[in-house]
Amino acid sequence: GSVVAEINGQGGTVSEAYWWEYGGWGGGNVSGAVAARSVTLGEGYFLRSDAPSVWNASGYIVDFPVSIVLGSAWNLIGVPYPPGWTASVLAWDINEQGGNTQQVDRWRYGGWQGHVVGYPFNDFPIEQGKGYFVNTANGVVWAPGGV
Repeated sequence: GSVVAEINGQGGTVSEAYWWEYGGWGGGNVSGAVAARSVTLGEGYFLRSDAPSVWNASGYIVDFPVSIVLGSAWNLIGVPYPPGWTASVLAWDINEQGGNTQQVDRWRYGGWQGHVVGYPFNDFPIEQGKGYFVNTANGVVWAPGGV
């Protein structure tokens, strides 16, 4: 079902929804196709809410690698597993499968925070339920933890 309908049905106030596809942003104000869009495993989303709320998500626990198609560009992904990863481990796992990842970014406290592969700084933890931008030089079908 629609993530916007689920959140707003539980008292939330999502007014905008965005996702990254084909090298650009999709989405916008919540209406029509934007409001009806379902969540896809492995994709990342930005949701704008007009007020704080709590969303009780339901579904199935994912305990196996779900293949994610990464283009040779920036990709917005969500990685629900495995726990204990950092940005450098995420990049290493993609690179072991042919991706040639150069940078992993996240949105934090109203701004971007990036980890450049090969440098020790900003090696932030990968959190379940969060979205990350990954810049890869090679397109690859990647299965998280599938090395």
